Amino acid sequence: MSRLGFWICGILLSCALSAQTVVFVGTEYENEFGRGILKTRSGACFIILPNHVVGEDPSGTFRIYGEKARLSSATFVQSFPNDLAVLRITGGEEQYCTQWSLHPEYHLAIEQITSCYLEVINVSGSIDKKPAEIVGTDDMTLQIRLKGDAAILKGMSGSSVFAQYGGARTYLGMLMEVDEGIGLVLQADNIMAIVDEFFVEKKVKGPVDSLSLNQEKSDYLAQLKSDIKFINNHFKSIQNGSGRSLANDFSLFVGHIQNTYNAPPEWIQSDNQKKTSCQNAMKEIMALAEECRRIIEKNPDRWDVDATPPISLMLIYLEEIETTLKL
Repeated sequence: MSRLGFWICGILLSCALSAQTVVFVGTEYENEFGRGILKTRSGACFIILPNHVVGEDPSGTFRIYGEKARLSSATFVQSFPNDLAVLRITGGEEQYCTQWSLHPEYHLAIEQITSCYLEVINVSGSIDKKPAEIVGTDDMTLQIRLKGDAAILKGMSGSSVFAQYGGARTYLGMLMEVDEGIGLVLQADNIMAIVDEFFVEKKVKGPVDSLSLNQEKSDYLAQLKSDIKFINNHFKSIQNGSGRSLANDFSLFVGHIQNTYNAPPEWIQSDNQKKTSCQNAMKEIMALAEECRRIIEKNPDRWDVDATPPISLMLIYLEEIETTLKL
């Protein structure tokens, strides 16, 4: 490879590693907010953040402020161990969301780096880079202290810690809490290990028609090799905890094939006995809905907007089921 080739590869690697984008996360309560970091999966944009920022009732809509004050809306998707959660952006302005990876020498960097900075984004889109020092480490966390008179304040939870390593902006982890001026940072490799399965884009193996409900179908529509004709939501008076009426099933037309996916009313209720029976079907529906959304975005001219309810309504409904069942 020529010098130019190495130079280009180096730039591309640096971009892939340093493309993490931070966002401000606002809740329905004025004084409850935090931060998070964006990551994409199958064309959808998600936010990784501390679960305590989401709060005990994640059913509402979150306000997401990104660079240049871009404002989006997001809904809760799933909680994870170690106080982590994931939101999905469902509307508003587009955020700079990428499929980034950790620095290939992350563990070596953790051993060598002593200075870093806490990247805190504001509602205005401006970013404060607060110099800090690493004062301790363990298997799961880094402990940092801001330099000078700066202090870690309430609402900074979810802010990202970065450092310069090998000439690249290197993501070290996420601020989870503060204790007597010391910030507890969940290491980035542990974050990715915890949410890794969620962000893996899985492929379907074998003929689609022979797949059972417990098999992944994230590429279901692509495997059919046929254009979607339309999606039809069926609305009925099913009341959720917020008093809203929701669709209870939808039909998916692909070529000459119609598949109807039913969501029984009891799915809205939190019942552990129903959870197991619903889980596999729920995963299938979510994968299908995600693929539908991608195709709609790429080919909006194929859709009869007047005859078909917006796909976002279906996604919001499906996400609410997933939230209720805590899949």
